[in-house]
Amino acid sequence: MTETNPGIDVGKANLALSLNAGPTRNYNNDPEGIAALTLKLAAQSITLAVHEPTGGYERPLGQGLRRRRTTRPPGERQPGARLRPGLRTARQNR
Repeated sequence: MTETNPGIDVGKANLALSLNAGPTRNYNNDPEGIAALTLKLAAQSITLAVHEPTGGYERPLGQGLRRRRTTRPPGERQPGARLRPGLRTARQNR
């Protein structure tokens, strides 16, 4: 079974979801857009979503994803995951 981990590009006004190398879907970076995006991920049985910190614009998205259990705080690793030597988590880079 192949696990799909979508990427979300975070902007001030928009969120761009890239899923399965298909077309990018755009959502508004507001409560309604975040709800629609998280419902899309839930419908696809996504368990982990990846997004980058972008000056605080990612915070509402992170909260929405955590409510749906599709993201982990920076530095929290997937159970059983191991870091390669020299690779650091976001929290270790601070």
